[in-house]
Amino acid sequence: MAAARLRRKKFADATDDIDDVCLYDIEFSGSGPIGIQFETDFYGNHAIVKAVVAGGAASKAIAQQDKPTCIVQAGHMVVAVNGKDVSNESFRAVMESIKATTGTSSRILRFLDPTVLALDQMNHHATDTLLNRNPMAAYAMNHGAKMMEDQVKSFMPGAAAGALNMFGSVKYYFTVNNTYVVHRLKMLLCPFIHKDWRRIVQNEGNNTGVDVVYAPPSMDKNAPDLYIPLMSFVTYILIVGYIKGASGRFNPDVITEVSTYCCLMQLVEICLMKLGLYLLNSQINWLDLVSFTGYKYVALVINTVVHLILGYIPYYVVLAYTGIATSFFTLNGLKGTVPEPNHDQRRFRNYMLLAYVSRFDF
Repeated sequence: MAAARLRRKKFADATDDIDDVCLYDIEFSGSGPIGIQFETDFYGNHAIVKAVVAGGAASKAIAQQDKPTCIVQAGHMVVAVNGKDVSNESFRAVMESIKATTGTSSRILRFLDPTVLALDQMNHHATDTLLNRNPMAAYAMNHGAKMMEDQVKSFMPGAAAGALNMFGSVKYYFTVNNTYVVHRLKMLLCPFIHKDWRRIVQNEGNNTGVDVVYAPPSMDKNAPDLYIPLMSFVTYILIVGYIKGASGRFNPDVITEVSTYCCLMQLVEICLMKLGLYLLNSQINWLDLVSFTGYKYVALVINTVVHLILGYIPYYVVLAYTGIATSFFTLNGLKGTVPEPNHDQRRFRNYMLLAYVSRFDF
């Protein structure tokens, strides 16, 4: 039977012991199974940890650590096998590389921990590999960040560092894998069967001003993301353009007009929500609000496609359902994210959230 041990840690934050490990190696000895289940992303790229088999070699290696949450967790990605870089290879190629080492006396797998990227506590090029799980998200992030960085440096040189920090925070919301996306879409389409909406807390914060730190989407299915809102927003704009083109009314301004209108309406929603939270004396990351207000584009895509294919009657039926489902999802998602107010403000918080989700989902 295979045995495993933590062979090497790299890029640890010396001020926080080994909590912030970015890359680490696990050495497996023997020819037995390593006890790790892997999955891939939508594009068949990378080998990502799905689960650790109880009682397996990896599970025993985790149990031997003082802080076992640092190694071999769901969402961690294999980036090297016996010294061979596999960070940009397909899932099948990575699996073949792992199987090819079965007969050897020692198998060393190097993993990338996305927590460092998600919490924006490291600045190392290896963390950029994580975004390669979703090439479309990576392209949007890298291109947008580069464009904004150039603009900020041109007009506001002193604000460049702040802009870079902002985009570092944005990366957190794109730390997704296919398991998260599937779970999140299920929650969006049928939220009534989901019971636990509480987010996983990685750092409770303290009295010195440290904020609560939540687990990233790849490690918490209740965490908001920007990948699904961005993809559904782009899809909705393209569908509208197709409908206009099919009816002979398309012109280049249609895409700009529709996208501008959607962004303005979403900005109004975010401002209203921020105002309500201010009255509650509660704080929430503004990117969380961008995420929650952006999930409605999933329903808009479904409604538009149903109307296009099936006509008005099925459209109104689906419209009613998606409106209720989106409102239910948003209400419970925000309740799981907005800090719990005191007893006197709790009823006002619930009324405010109910009014918000009832805004115009229909």
